[in-house]
Amino acid sequence: MGNHELYMRRRKPDSIEVKQMRQQAKDDKQAKLLARHDQEKELKARLAAKEQEAKDVREGKSGGLGVKHLTTVHNSIAEKGTRITRIGG
Repeated sequence: MGNHELYMRRRKPDSIEVKQMRQQAKDDKQAKLLARHDQEKELKARLAAKEQEAKDVREGKSGGLGVKHLTTVHNSIAEKGTRITRIGG
């Protein structure tokens, strides 16, 4: 196969199948990006809530929340963090 044939092959428009595959890959990438963004947003909200709860506990305004609840919240935040790193990596 000569250079001219290779050149002409590159210049041909993409087939419908190739266009569909590229669009599907683009859509998948966008969906994954949105999912990662949502998880990061949720993680930030949970961290902010945990910090607020810790602050309330330090100030004596626990409102019935104990160490057991804070431990549960901490574990769920750690789990979300590992999910985000798996998606991003």
